[in-house]
Amino acid sequence: MALPAHAGTVSVSDSSGDTLDPILTQNSETTFHTSAPGADISSYSLTSSGRNLTASITVAGAIPNEGSTDPTAYRGPIATGVVSSGQEYPTFVGGSFLVAYADTNKEKNTYNLTPGCTNAATGKPIYDFQEHWADGYRDYIGIEVTFDGTKWNYTPEIGRYDPTASGGFTFVDVASEPAMAGKFSYSHAAGSNAISVTINTDVTTSDPTCVGGIYHSDWGNTGDTIKAVTAFTTTDQVVVLPVAIPLSQVPLADQSDIQAIGGFIYTEDWANNSGYDLGTAGPGSQTGPTCPTPTFGGTLPRNPLFVDGQPCNIINPVGGGFRDSGTTFVF
Repeated sequence: MALPAHAGTVSVSDSSGDTLDPILTQNSETTFHTSAPGADISSYSLTSSGRNLTASITVAGAIPNEGSTDPTAYRGPIATGVVSSGQEYPTFVGGSFLVAYADTNKEKNTYNLTPGCTNAATGKPIYDFQEHWADGYRDYIGIEVTFDGTKWNYTPEIGRYDPTASGGFTFVDVASEPAMAGKFSYSHAAGSNAISVTINTDVTTSDPTCVGGIYHSDWGNTGDTIKAVTAFTTTDQVVVLPVAIPLSQVPLADQSDIQAIGGFIYTEDWANNSGYDLGTAGPGSQTGPTCPTPTFGGTLPRNPLFVDGQPCNIINPVGGGFRDSGTTFVF
């Protein structure tokens, strides 16, 4: 029987004003704090409605308007310590605004979730396998606000965080994924310091190996318990070039001109309820001997030590990563 419609939410305030100096921090959460109005979280929420999740973040300073051509619209971090000039670091332009969470019904090391699709070549299931939240893995919903050298762009995304050394943040750019058309929205009032994004958590991506060409991954559903809700912002280092690189003039390149270069992303702020820890040495966890091993679509046997539904990573108590913030609601 279908579950009745339900809506859950978590809302948290964070007035600590504790953004990090992106250059000087060096794995220290207690020193080298700085002012960064465009990334300093003051409040956030995560709300469910039907099959959708909405992540909302409010920061201390105004967020650049989408399409604006003003390169100074983002209030980035100001240098602290011995290099302090009392001015913003000039190459930190834009950043990411996200809310991370743990779906304890889905992120639990199990092959018993509904498969993402059927392999078109073998007829076997391609599993929607999700590592265990207690090992530090997280889902998240967010939006990137970036300046490309000409204008400000918004990139709504839904992703996952891997706490291991080879992991990090991976995401689906839902605006660029044809299979997600009509399954997301975002909003930002001109000149305001709040931004929100809503995404359908039946995330569909194009995959030619699947029967029907679509892979489904479950980022949460009605009745699931959502824990460890934590807001998180980054600041991104971008250098706007004085002269664009004219790739559009290169035959067969099929590329637009390059107006800016960058890609270095720094942790700037997170919720004040211990939902994240910068750490002092290494990643938050590493895969252990009982963790699942690749089966390459069922062609290889599973790890005989694997126990379905149980955490398996080796936790690093001084490593960086997401923690259990203690916030919980029912999707």
